[in-house]
Amino acid sequence: MYGKKTYLLFYLSPLFLLLSILSQWKIKDYRSYDSHYYISLAKKLPVVSDSLYPIFYPVLLRITNTIFDNYLISYKLITILAFGISFFIVKYYNFFWKEFWCFFSFTAFFKIAPWAWSEIVMIPLLTIYVMVNHRLLTNGHHNRKIIAINIFLLIIMVTTKYSSIFILASIIPFCFYLFIKNYKEKAKDYIIIFLGVSILVLLYLALNKYSTDNFMGMRSAPDFGGKFNIRLSLSFILFNLNPFFHGRQDNLLGFITFSWQTAYIISTSLVILWCHIIRKSLLNGYHEKTIVFCLISSLTFLALIIYSYLTTRIDVLDFRLLLPFYFFFFSSLIFSIKSQKPLKDIILILILSISIIINFSSTLMNYYSFS
Repeated sequence: MYGKKTYLLFYLSPLFLLLSILSQWKIKDYRSYDSHYYISLAKKLPVVSDSLYPIFYPVLLRITNTIFDNYLISYKLITILAFGISFFIVKYYNFFWKEFWCFFSFTAFFKIAPWAWSEIVMIPLLTIYVMVNHRLLTNGHHNRKIIAINIFLLIIMVTTKYSSIFILASIIPFCFYLFIKNYKEKAKDYIIIFLGVSILVLLYLALNKYSTDNFMGMRSAPDFGGKFNIRLSLSFILFNLNPFFHGRQDNLLGFITFSWQTAYIISTSLVILWCHIIRKSLLNGYHEKTIVFCLISSLTFLALIIYSYLTTRIDVLDFRLLLPFYFFFFSSLIFSIKSQKPLKDIILILILSISIIINFSSTLMNYYSFS
């Protein structure tokens, strides 16, 4: 009876995420400047008029719109499908599904979820990518099918977000790790993946150049909008590793206020705890290769997205642009926690419950008046 009740509690994650999305869509349409740009690109397909944004999300919008003839409905359907696939795939393959469902209840996903952004598509792609690489690294033999899937996923990610090239770049230091640890066969697999994807990415960028005269659109010089935006971007690196909130909060749950100082203290404490758990797992050799893969992917992406932020004009580094960074980091944490049922399930349910209470209640407080 206990196991069945605990099992059902995990379904609170997709349920409340869906309710949060629907309640926010009832208030307004979440289409930003980027969203309208994606829709503009979709309307012009198959002509590629601009390469500033990759093509995959506009293609999905155009395909979906052939059914509904309404881009507002189209982007919402893509959002529901993307999150549905993310929840379903880990459950179907029994791939740490309770941990990932708990992860999907974190603040970042509640904030990203209602928007018409290509990051929505990245969530299932990253989920499948982590799952496929875990299988590749835990299999004791060369697997051509998994290598081919890896190549396919990476090229789709690059054509969804150009910053996914940073994920591809993370394979290089990971190969060094595999060679140092004498996992030479695995290193060869990842060299094949890196070279295969690199060739395909270069071909894609060459097509961009041929079609639009630019590899990745016209890029402007960085505009930080003042020192506060720089500090905010750097702070979000820390805040994104906090499952419950990102910074200063006014009237959280309607009556709690967190200052910036409190946000830093709580987030720093949690990061220390996360690093301790990961370090302990690495010392014990538990899922070593997969954890290191996720950590290298996370830190390499972080370093390169910071470089991009400092050298070209992009938005503040918040939960949206840092998605692969914290996705890989928390994936490494998921692989670091050994199964200790029922204690592990209780802790996961506790984290999930706190996250849902904070995020869903905050959503309602922001848009609905209960006075």
